[in-house]
Amino acid sequence: MMDILDQEVASVSPPPYISTQVSDGRYLFANLNPPADADLVVVCAGLEECAPDYVIDRRGFRFHAVEYVSEGRFELLLEGRRHVLGPGGVFSYGPRTRYTLRALEEKRLSKYFLAFAGRDAEG
Repeated sequence: MMDILDQEVASVSPPPYISTQVSDGRYLFANLNPPADADLVVVCAGLEECAPDYVIDRRGFRFHAVEYVSEGRFELLLEGRRHVLGPGGVFSYGPRTRYTLRALEEKRLSKYFLAFAGRDAEG
């Protein structure tokens, strides 16, 4: 995946949902405006090195997404339930998902994400 991210990063301004609390990020913006009749399409993907004060609080998201924690520990509040995610932790969210993700450590914190859309995105 990193080869794709390194090759495909274009001079596109990041969309507003990319956190400003990322110390370093590599992104692939594949299709930020997917067609409404698509079955399943990758919208964007990335690797984010998160700042020690990283926190994101969402009351829904335009797309469906999966995140994978590769380093560090995060607290995830997902639909009212608390989870601690460490390396190997995975979670998903979508347009109707409420969640907060907060860094729990000051050491290296990184995570991958993949966002996708389409009629088959929920299935």
